[in-house]
Amino acid sequence: MKRIQLSFLAVAAFTASAAADVEYIAHAGEENLAPAHSKAAYRLAAEHKLDYLKLDLRETKDGHVVMQHDGNLYATMRWKEKIANLTLEEIRKKGRCVSRGGYKNETITTLTEALEIARGMRKGLWLDFKYFTPKFAEKVFRRLDEAGYGPDKLIVATWNRNALKWVQQNRPQVRRVAHTYIRKLDDGYHVNATKTGEPGEVVCATESDVAEALDALGKALGLYGFNLPSAWARDPKRKGYNTSPKLISDVKSRGYWVSIWFVFHPEAGEFYRKAGADAFVTNCKANTFASGNERPGEGKDRQGQNK
Repeated sequence: MKRIQLSFLAVAAFTASAAADVEYIAHAGEENLAPAHSKAAYRLAAEHKLDYLKLDLRETKDGHVVMQHDGNLYATMRWKEKIANLTLEEIRKKGRCVSRGGYKNETITTLTEALEIARGMRKGLWLDFKYFTPKFAEKVFRRLDEAGYGPDKLIVATWNRNALKWVQQNRPQVRRVAHTYIRKLDDGYHVNATKTGEPGEVVCATESDVAEALDALGKALGLYGFNLPSAWARDPKRKGYNTSPKLISDVKSRGYWVSIWFVFHPEAGEFYRKAGADAFVTNCKANTFASGNERPGEGKDRQGQNK
């Protein structure tokens, strides 16, 4: 238990100073410390007092809502079968997550299980429709209603424009955030923001133009905010576009909340706190502070976590 205790202390040490700092969205749970989307990773996110638990929503062949980023199970279980082609029982009989942080016996997590664990989060849920149909969305929100998760505890943040439109029309009180990419190329900034809210891309000459494009999208979809990119994602030296303090300021001045995907390193944490970001999507809250650096794969084995 040594490493988990250290991680908890690293986070607790910053509780007072970070209380008025930024909000923390646990990407697949504290996935730097346990298998992504596992119950163990979700429990750690709650124990470490992150604000929101990010749930990537998909559906099994027999209609169960489960948590998984990709359409297949390869990234987490080294199993290439598609989730939509398997029943929940089939997945649980064979599928085990690749060990991380000593957690060896984790399998797929259902929405029901995630909602129970998420009661320990400071603020609520960050819902990402990796699969979407209106019928599926209705099922998800029916479960949320039954579990007592009101609009004040929910943010729908997704790439899926149809999902954002559906929530706008059917659950307008739920806050909506658009996942946003920005690619700085020779001809300008390429942004997935259209005035109508339809899928597509615009090319902007300047960052001010980017802010205007985002504002147009925000008005079309009635957005609460934007999830903007960081090129620091997994490697501080990674080349690419880092959302600038100027763009953050410009977007916020138009009334939007701004989160950054992803903040995995102290350098990015320091940069985006100073830049005025409202939230970080992170795989380990402690890693966003210089003295809280953790690495996966350490600690003792923990078996039987999902029996």
